[in-house]
Amino acid sequence: MHEKPESEESLKSDSTIIGLSKWILVYLLTMSFFSPLAVSLFGVWYTKQSQDDAEWRFKQIQTQSDQRWCDLLRGIDQPPTENPKVPLTERQQEIQQKLHKLRLELGC
Repeated sequence: MHEKPESEESLKSDSTIIGLSKWILVYLLTMSFFSPLAVSLFGVWYTKQSQDDAEWRFKQIQTQSDQRWCDLLRGIDQPPTENPKVPLTERQQEIQQKLHKLRLELGC
């Protein structure tokens, strides 16, 4: 049989290695671009999730705090009577109006 010279076989294996090396290089370059991109996108998503959770917790705490104030303000804020036993001073009327306004602002 006719055998190929050794140099042709080594050239073929060298071209296969070079071709394979090119694909490995392309793969590595692609991964070196997309890996930081993926990490960055995950970081943005995680930060948004954390911020949303923190805002939700803060809103819950704020609502509980407002509710505690509502209980207190309902007891203090009494509607003015037509003929009080002791007439209210101007300062007392101002305080009563501010308490009533605060109670309404909190949604009590």
